[in-house]
Amino acid sequence: MVDAFNALRLREGLLFEQIRSFHGNMVISAQGYAGLGPTENAERILDACSMYILHACSDPFRVTKRAGKKFFMNVSYSEDEEGIIRKTVRPKYDWRVQETDVIQQEEGQAYWIYRGHAQHVQTALVPITTEQIHSAWKEIRSQEEFHRQLLVVAAGRKREGAIHKVRNQSQQDDAAESKPQNSSALGPQKKSRKKKTSQSKREPSQPSRISTPRRSSLPRTSRSSPGIKAGLQVYTVFNNRKR
Repeated sequence: MVDAFNALRLREGLLFEQIRSFHGNMVISAQGYAGLGPTENAERILDACSMYILHACSDPFRVTKRAGKKFFMNVSYSEDEEGIIRKTVRPKYDWRVQETDVIQQEEGQAYWIYRGHAQHVQTALVPITTEQIHSAWKEIRSQEEFHRQLLVVAAGRKREGAIHKVRNQSQQDDAAESKPQNSSALGPQKKSRKKKTSQSKREPSQPSRISTPRRSSLPRTSRSSPGIKAGLQVYTVFNNRKR
């Protein structure tokens, strides 16, 4: 419930639209149509409302038109020259709540308008004792204290969530910084292993030993003489026997 709505200086009627989306209830009061703010915002507020309680005011048409129209029986009487009174009844389609009736209301009177229906009521003051007033204020203060504690708890949870988020972010940053260092430390080992494998691949295999026949130690110049030919034959035969 908001009293003296124009003191809040709200620029938009979104508050009422949001409350309706959450199935909430809200009651506001103003001294007149101008107290609802600029024309655009005032129309949005009235469109979001479902019930209107209209006390005496100077410009009620902005609200009374929301009650709609209905047929009235317009009755008129006339008298002719002979003195005969005649009654004339004519249907008339007009506004359900007339502006003049709202302006001329007494204290405590009001028009209740809801979904095209209107009812003129008289509000009576209910006597309230001082004890009831004190108990009501006590209940209001306890409710305020309860809501204040809820706000403190919600703020603490929000603060803890922000701290936890910052810690997680710092841990992720540290982990991201440590990854390049590990890769740089393992890099030389991998390179040395690659070098070793490449070197082992490049090493040539040792040639196998092949036995070759022994050559004679005699000079080539002496082989052409016939005496030496006979000696060579004997030498070769001797060597063959040794083998």
